[in-house]
Amino acid sequence: GVSLEEVGESFYNRYIPAVVSSLERMGQVTPEGSAKLIFPPQSKHPMPLIVVKSDGGFNYDSTDLAALWYRLCELRADWVIYVVDAGQGPHFELCFDAATNAGWTRPQTRLQHVQFGLVCGE
Repeated sequence: GVSLEEVGESFYNRYIPAVVSSLERMGQVTPEGSAKLIFPPQSKHPMPLIVVKSDGGFNYDSTDLAALWYRLCELRADWVIYVVDAGQGPHFELCFDAATNAGWTRPQTRLQHVQFGLVCGE
């Protein structure tokens, strides 16, 4: 069956520090100055995920990784679907690659980005 759980982005903020620490212990995080980056080795994208900004703060990448961790590791979701604009494709590919590399996925896991166009301002 399908079940949906709706929470706001801020719900995942409490998980970000532990998720980043876990990824650091796994050797997934590359420090660059004061920032912390993830370059998933299987990714076709040259840019990293920035999981900690140089000022020590968290961002969109941090939140999305924490949300993905929660959905895969806490909820044990088999299929996670993100319905967002096409411009977010590379970002979600990086997140999905990072999750797979971290061992959060299982053989039956499906991570999917459903694209619906571009958000171009007003």
